[in-house]
Amino acid sequence: MPPATEPPVTEPAATEPAATEPAATEPAATEPAATEPGRPRGLLLDIGGVVHATGIHLVTRLAEAEPAMRPVLERIGGVASERDELWQQMLRRQVTEREYWAQRAAELGAAVGESWDTRAMMRRMYELPKQDWLRTEMVD
Repeated sequence: MPPATEPPVTEPAATEPAATEPAATEPAATEPAATEPGRPRGLLLDIGGVVHATGIHLVTRLAEAEPAMRPVLERIGGVASERDELWQQMLRRQVTEREYWAQRAAELGAAVGESWDTRAMMRRMYELPKQDWLRTEMVD
């Protein structure tokens, strides 16, 4: 038996029309590209305070579950209060809101013997029972 040979490769005939439809991954020519200046790329909804309690309220709830945090809140006069000097600095635009929450996260995490950034603090807040942070009347 002779060895198998590969079938010859044939080029499309010159009279065959070229493909005119774009590949499935390419946007159609009539649709603007997602990166076009001024075109929205997504939608961000701020649901804090409406669908779930804000961080300001949740810090107090967290301190109820973690008594070691209470002295920190007493020292600063409560989060985001008139006595909270760092909050007042944030309102005067001397520090950013991100800096404010990063500092508070570090202080509250240290109170429970952990090293927290803002994300770790928020994760801990939302580990509280759902009824502590979810505003069910807005979800029903």
